[in-house]
Amino acid sequence: MINMSLPFPGSIATTTLPFPDKFITYKANRISMKHWHWTKGEDQILRDLYPHCTNEEIMEKLPHRTRGAVQNRAHNLGTRKTAETRQRIRHEGVLKRADLWTESEDKILREHYIMASPERLMSLLPNRTLIALRARAEELEIRKQQLTKCELGLAEWEKAWLACALDTEGTIGLHSHNYADRPYSYSDPYVSFTNTDKRLVEFFRELIGGFNVASRKIGETRGKKKGHKPVFVFQTSKMSLIYTLLKEVRPYLVGKKRQAELLMEFIEIRNRKGLKGHADRQTKINEEVRELNRRGI
Repeated sequence: MINMSLPFPGSIATTTLPFPDKFITYKANRISMKHWHWTKGEDQILRDLYPHCTNEEIMEKLPHRTRGAVQNRAHNLGTRKTAETRQRIRHEGVLKRADLWTESEDKILREHYIMASPERLMSLLPNRTLIALRARAEELEIRKQQLTKCELGLAEWEKAWLACALDTEGTIGLHSHNYADRPYSYSDPYVSFTNTDKRLVEFFRELIGGFNVASRKIGETRGKKKGHKPVFVFQTSKMSLIYTLLKEVRPYLVGKKRQAELLMEFIEIRNRKGLKGHADRQTKINEEVRELNRRGI
């Protein structure tokens, strides 16, 4: 229950509203609360204060008027705020805004926006939406690059980390495609990384993939048996990226160094179209890679 003094023309002085959080159309002296009439005194207060005061200051003098009512009435009266008042209101509004970007947030965005995935960005800036991140990147003139982090250059520790990931949970192989109308099969190189921890897969993707990798795939599959954790997979078949990646990490590879060398040779042959005998060599590479990646003893 709240008490409100209503400036109706007539004898009404105070009216009690039982539901202050809801809009109620209440008639007093045949005048609806929905259509309060502005008195001459209120109009004069508005003419005197509106050019030089904020709407909040005016509402203190006219406690029964909302912000929208004050603005509409001032517009109808032809009253405008001065340039100095508008500038002061803008400055005070900026100081009160809770959505302003801090220097630390801008620094994180500059460092990670180009290469990080949307999930990674939102984990680094949990209070920002993806739309807000893109809008702020546009304001800071941060653009996505066509080259990935791997193609731009990796640090030595990043090369070692990727090599360890490929040796343990990765695959360096060839996909074979058989066609009914052709006497031979066609193979495409690929590199994939699989793990039950999505953070590791996202980090792997961030290092070599970025946003502009062709045929990249990151999905979720489940084991055949009940109780298995979800398995997350990142895979790319972009040959230029695969070649650059394997060239960078080959010195650090142990278990899959031979696969890396064979795939690099395969890509070099593929890029030299018209070379005689290249089909036979690609077939041999395909067979050797398949044997190296064969499961079991």
